[in-house]
Parts: sequence; structure tokens; C-alpha cells
Amino acid sequence: MVQAVRLIAEGKAPRLPQPEEGATYEGIQKKETAKINWDQPAEAIHNWIRGNDKVPGAWTEACEQKLTFFNSTLNTSGLVPEGDALPIPGAHRPGVVTKAGLILFGNDDKMVRARLWVTCLLKATHAPVLGLRPHRKTLGSSGENGKNQTQEGTLTLICP
Repeated sequence: MVQAVRLIAEGKAPRLPQPEEGATYEGIQKKETAKINWDQPAEAIHNWIRGNDKVPGAWTEACEQKLTFFNSTLNTSGLVPEGDALPIPGAHRPGVVTKAGLILFGNDDKMVRARLWVTCLLKATHAPVLGLRPHRKTLGSSGENGKNQTQEGTLTLICP
């Protein structure tokens, strides 16, 4: 490695052209093609989330919302943390919302911990949802006499 760096610094590194035969080009990953395929092992789901982190964002639909995942790690402890179940259509089993993040499962029953980003239209009385906390905009405002009034708006929530 030191020799390679030295050759580059001295301008003497060999230049080898890449053969055109067999070369392919990968298009730009877009949000619509970043949907998670749940029928694969946890490591593949983890790599998909990492590869799409944060833009365009690996996503799925659950609870009538589009959920975007980021900052994933493989959970190798084998112990499923306690938390609230989050049914995810197509997933091998429900996710688990915990204080440390959302636990997802591959079809091999291994786990991935990820953070969750969801932008949704909610009433203030609906937040927090499954332990999600407001990130960008807080719903609800002080009305007359300091009472909170229900207000509709867009709320970005993050699962820790």
C-alpha cells in the first residue's frame, strides 16, 4: 500500500485501461427503485439500507405510511430486544420498535437495527407514534389560555 501511494505521488503509477468488453453501467438509484425486498437474509437487507442511506433512502410501506430506513447495523446478539411490534407487509416477521431503533428481520431470522424516517400527515394527538419523536416540525400550538389545540400538518418522525 505504501509503495502504491508513493508511485501515485511520484506520478509513476502504472495506468491500465479498463477493457470495454464486459463493462456495464449502473444507472442512478431512484426512490421508486429503493423499496426493500423482505424476502432475503438480514445481511442483504442491511446492505440495501446502507447502500441507499440516506439518499434515495431504502423504504417500505407499513401502517399506511412510507417508512424510510437509514443508519443500519447488523444485530448479532441473537436476542430480540423488547419493544412494540410493527407489522411490515411482506416481511418475514414484524419489526420491533425499541429505544435503540427499529429491529428488522431477514428471512433467515437474523436482525438488522435501523433508524426510521417517516413523513406523514398526523394530528397532534397522534404523535408520538410507536415511540417516534418529532424531528422537523412539532404539531400542536398553544391556543387561548395556554391550552394545546389539535392542528393538522406534516410531521417528520424519527425512530431513535
